[in-house]
Amino acid sequence: CQELTERLRRERVGDQPEPLYFDLRGVGNLDQGAPALADILTKCIQRGWASADGPLAAGAEVIAQARKSPTLFVIDGLDEVLVRLDAAQGVTFTHELLKLRPIRTRQGIRAPFAGKHTKVLLSCRTHYFRSLREQSRHFLEQDRDLTKAEDYTALMLLPLTEEQIHHYLSKALPNRDATQVMDMLRAVH
Repeated sequence: CQELTERLRRERVGDQPEPLYFDLRGVGNLDQGAPALADILTKCIQRGWASADGPLAAGAEVIAQARKSPTLFVIDGLDEVLVRLDAAQGVTFTHELLKLRPIRTRQGIRAPFAGKHTKVLLSCRTHYFRSLREQSRHFLEQDRDLTKAEDYTALMLLPLTEEQIHHYLSKALPNRDATQVMDMLRAVH
């Protein structure tokens, strides 16, 4: 998700959505249950964004900006939070994040939080949910509203090939021989 965000940022032209990355590992203090959307985003910003020269934006400011210009919210690591919440709190947490997307109503498409041109990419490990039905019900808000499966595009990333891993290691560790690193990993695991 980080690499995708950076690539989209570099290649962005015209009115394409601005990609913003949020790492959910930065969300703490979940003993009170699921925080509000703006608070979730603020925590991710505080713990994950580098400060330029001024203060970092708050979640509410980022949402307000998304009302004005197309934005892609790349939200990474849903499973990192869901494992620390019970099932009902997990659905509430996910519902908070999904408030960013435009929603279907009987009167048409509405965007009560972010703009109508807002997109949300939400990552979660595939093995977090025990079944596709459980995953579908989680994201379709237990079938209680007008959200339909067609409102989502689900993608499953396949395991990396050995060649892809080698290429990644050579980029991530430019001062190390990727073959030696792979040999060390094989010896350990």
